[in-house]
Amino acid sequence: MPTLATRQRTACTVQEKTELLYKQFYPTVKADLNDISDVTFADSIGVRPLQLECKATIGEVEQAIRRQRAGKAPGKDGLPADFLKAIGRLMAEAITSLLDAYWSAGYYPARF
Repeated sequence: MPTLATRQRTACTVQEKTELLYKQFYPTVKADLNDISDVTFADSIGVRPLQLECKATIGEVEQAIRRQRAGKAPGKDGLPADFLKAIGRLMAEAITSLLDAYWSAGYYPARF
């Protein structure tokens, strides 16, 4: 293996090269953190879990259906994308209701 040289020193062995590269890419930086006054993200702040309202909109579901490529083989559910597109808004409303019910119950089917 070739010698590794820097302005400060030359490294010949694997151990020396490792140390030289480590110092180059992981330098010790001393930072003064005393001026940080914002402790918004202190460890004791995030005790309560976030309360999120999981709710699908018909527009989101319609967009997801529109993005499906036409003429492709159906997925695990056996429904071709063309079929979902042909039913249109009624299908989007049904899927939206189903998603909302799943999320309210905390149930997340693997197929989704």
